[in-house]
Amino acid sequence: MNDVVALDRTLTAPAIRLRTEASRRRIVINGRFVGRSVTGVERYATEIVRALDLLAAEEHPLAARLRFCLAVPSDAEIEGRLQAISVERVGLLSSRLWEQFELPRWSGGDPIVNLCNTAPVLGSQNITCVHDAHVWLLPGNFSPAFRMLYRVLVPLSLRRSRRWVTVSRFSAEQLARLGIADRMPDAITPNGSDHALRWSPTSSSLDPTRLPERYLLALGSRSLNKNLALVHQLADRLAPEGIHVLIAGGGNRQVFGQAEAAASSRAVELGRVSDDDLALLFEKATGFLFPSLYEGFGLPPLEAMRLGCPVIASNTSAMPEVLGDAAILCSPVAIDEWEAAVHELASNEDRRLDFVRRGRERAVGFTWRASALTVLRLLDEVASAQPEAAA
Repeated sequence: MNDVVALDRTLTAPAIRLRTEASRRRIVINGRFVGRSVTGVERYATEIVRALDLLAAEEHPLAARLRFCLAVPSDAEIEGRLQAISVERVGLLSSRLWEQFELPRWSGGDPIVNLCNTAPVLGSQNITCVHDAHVWLLPGNFSPAFRMLYRVLVPLSLRRSRRWVTVSRFSAEQLARLGIADRMPDAITPNGSDHALRWSPTSSSLDPTRLPERYLLALGSRSLNKNLALVHQLADRLAPEGIHVLIAGGGNRQVFGQAEAAASSRAVELGRVSDDDLALLFEKATGFLFPSLYEGFGLPPLEAMRLGCPVIASNTSAMPEVLGDAAILCSPVAIDEWEAAVHELASNEDRRLDFVRRGRERAVGFTWRASALTVLRLLDEVASAQPEAAA
């Protein structure tokens, strides 16, 4: 009899697990970002999903009643594997059409997590992250088509979201002040810095012996907002002193408007580099330059800090909030301030090492797990409530 009972329990255990899984509320993650070139927004989405996956895999109490599904367009190129989040290829369309029509229809009224500024306006159970008000504050940085699309979709996305978050207090205030959001966010979910620890300088394709002995690193972009004219001017001033300026990166022509013309032949443009290449460049650099005119958060300086590279950044928008006193902050239009800051790092190794220490301590406080836990709490609230009728 005991053998029969034991056998019966063994046979019914999978059925019990299936019933438990079916009883969990499905959470759909908008995977429109999957397979796209990685910018700050795509990095945010990728790392939040990775952190949610780890929380679900370890059966965190807030995830106990939820089951996650990452929905992606059928033509998306998927890299890597998730432990607890299933991946579903959905529909035939792509990009915005997929997000606005096929995704909400497929979700069937389940909550949809949108991590890249826009949400399906046909959905009524959205949880959305809007990163900044860049398109409104600096419209010239974007193509006319992109501007028009975002000025319609972002406000609608927020109004159609049960919960919404953003990455900094600065962004929250700007989005509300400009009327883009109809209310303040339910939470602030900043970027993390811990992903940079996965980058390996020893796996870089760059030859470290060919790097200058003393150099500043900057990241390039087609966006005028990145203020590369100042970097080029600084390169001209520093060249006679044997201090080089390297610029890594590129940009997306479909999003950004006319590129900023190079103002100097003394800065060395490296083009696109890998994450491992960035780790090597940060490791060897005297410092990192980030003279951006506007940022809703400003992730690259935080990455530099986490990898031990001291930062000189603009004193505008969200950067003082994110970087605090762990970076040298300068006006993005005052070239003399930037030159003095470079000399402060290049001529005083003790001072430079102090910023290395402070930067690491600051960056450690920004983790993807912490932001994912905040998102998870909001998802638990939405999943616990009865679905609201579409407005």
